[in-house]
Amino acid sequence: MQQTVRLIALRTVTYSDSRAILTAYSREYGRMSFLIPAGAGREATRRRSILQPLALVECIANTRPANDISRMSEPRPLLPLHNIRANPIRAAIATFIAELLSAALRESQPDPALFDYLATAIPLLDTLPPGNIPNYHICFIYHLGEVLGISPDTETYRPGAIFDFRDGIFRLTPPPHTDILTPQASEVLHTISRITFANMHRFLLTRTQRAEIIAAMLRYISIHHTPLPELRSLPVLHMLFD
Repeated sequence: MQQTVRLIALRTVTYSDSRAILTAYSREYGRMSFLIPAGAGREATRRRSILQPLALVECIANTRPANDISRMSEPRPLLPLHNIRANPIRAAIATFIAELLSAALRESQPDPALFDYLATAIPLLDTLPPGNIPNYHICFIYHLGEVLGISPDTETYRPGAIFDFRDGIFRLTPPPHTDILTPQASEVLHTISRITFANMHRFLLTRTQRAEIIAAMLRYISIHHTPLPELRSLPVLHMLFD
C-alpha cells in the first residue's frame, strides 16, 4: 500500500553500488527503513541532499507489511534547515542527535507525541542564535527522556543528595549499588531539570560539567529505555564548547 508519510531522516548506509538504506522515524509507522538510490547519479545526489541527518521529509512510501525495507517516491523537505547544513557546529550537534535517535528509537511502533517533539525541537537548532547553541543538545536529551516517559524524580532532591540511576531518584544515603552520581554532579543534574529551549542560554556550564551531565543522561536512557552503544559523534561535541 502506498501512503504519504512524514519522517525524520536518521542514518544512511551503503547497501550496494547503486542502493543505500535510509533509517528514519515516521509519525505514521515509527522506525522505518527505505531503499534509496546511491552513487553519483542525479537522483542519488538529489536524495542525499534531501535526506541528510535530521531532515524533516514528506514522501510516498510503499508500506506493505511483508516488507522490512520500504521504497519511497516523491520525497520533499518539509523545512530547509539551511543553517544546520552550513554551520559546522550545528551540523556536529545534528550528527550527534541523529546517531542518538538511531540507537534509542529501535522499536518500530509509532509514537505521535515523540514525533511531534522531534519535529518541534529539530527546527530550533536551525534558528537559534549562536549564544543559545552550546546547551541545545543537553536540553534536547533531557526533554527526550520526558517524552519517552523515563523522567527522574527531581522532587526527591535535597542539598548534598546523590542520584540513584536505577531508581531514578535522589538519595541522602548511598544505595547498595554503584549506579550513582557524585553529590556535585547530582546537583548539576537537578539544576538541568529546569532547562527549557527558552531559558537554556542562562545555564553556564563548564566543559567538564557539560560532559558529565551528557554522560549521566545517556546512562540513564541506557538503564531505563534501551542500552546505548558508544556514540562516535560524542567526543566531537566535547571539543566544541568550553
